[in-house]
Amino acid sequence: MHESGKELTVTFCTECGGTIYKTHQSFPGHIIILAGTLDGDELEKCKPERELFSKDRVSWLPGLSWAEQKEEF
Repeated sequence: MHESGKELTVTFCTECGGTIYKTHQSFPGHIIILAGTLDGDELEKCKPERELFSKDRVSWLPGLSWAEQKEEF
């Protein structure tokens, strides 16, 4: 259960135990991929559609102009 009160599912790597991706009831049909799990061509294909917790972004880091800005999860 997520702090939002909705179901959050986290999928881990069976070899190293690292988080690979998440699903959440607020985003049906979508997955949240941790960028650190991708490299090379895979990362190039995964342009973010939204930024989460944008309210917590540091002042010197600009948001992604093409992505939806979500202040929370």
